[in-house]
Amino acid sequence: MTRRSYRPSLLRGEARDRTYRLAARSSQTPRGTQRARSVGKGHWSGSFDAGEVVSLGHVKTETPAVETSSVRTGPRLHPWPVRIMHWVNAVVMLIMITSGWGIYDDDVIIRGFHFSSFWRLGDWAAWSLNWHFAGMWFLAINGLMYLLYGFASGRFREKLLPIRPTEVVQTVIDTLHFKIAHEDITVYNAVQKLLYIIVILAGISQVITGIAIWKPVQFSGLVSLLGGFQSARLLHFAGMAVIVGFLIVHVALALLVPKTLWAIIAGGPHLRPRSGAKEGHAA
Repeated sequence: MTRRSYRPSLLRGEARDRTYRLAARSSQTPRGTQRARSVGKGHWSGSFDAGEVVSLGHVKTETPAVETSSVRTGPRLHPWPVRIMHWVNAVVMLIMITSGWGIYDDDVIIRGFHFSSFWRLGDWAAWSLNWHFAGMWFLAINGLMYLLYGFASGRFREKLLPIRPTEVVQTVIDTLHFKIAHEDITVYNAVQKLLYIIVILAGISQVITGIAIWKPVQFSGLVSLLGGFQSARLLHFAGMAVIVGFLIVHVALALLVPKTLWAIIAGGPHLRPRSGAKEGHAA
């Protein structure tokens, strides 16, 4: 009986010493040795497995240092000021266009061409004029803020320039072949750049010709510069047609590439911070 109880205890003692030696060999710090002892100590509360004890020599006893560096993200594709001004402009443009059609129908420019009452804002010319004048102030103020923001932030220079004729032609060819996939919505193609510049210029011309039509006596010099009152009306109508054409293409492309529509609602993806060299070049 004495012999049988002594031999297991001797084996446990030898195994404990062996484990301590393995742990001391793998651990370089007293803290690591203490941890290995605590692991080995708890291991002998049950059955003994030599393979498990030997594997302790391969266990790291120190917690690796984890670097927690904050990841810097750039601004969104459409910052919140751009989104607000975009949607304000969208609503005001609809008011200006549909009320303008009501004004046009009262004194047509193209004989025989009228707009249906379904598309007009205002039952008759006076109501259409009221809507037009109300929307005019929102459009002028919002448009001015958009121009100031675009130039001050460098957004116009970064997003709309440069425009190369060869790229415009190639983009048109790709579009005609229905190759309009827009994988990277943070980069505008050549046609997009050109259309945005055209509609910005059309909006500015609408303000100028609108002032000439609104106050022809007070701004008689401007009316003369535009070729007279009827010429100013014709230019105003042409500018409206350009903007409507842009809106049709703009909405159609947004529906074909839905992520561009969601981007102007939620802000779009974060842009990578520009390097110092690139910023210097852009400046």
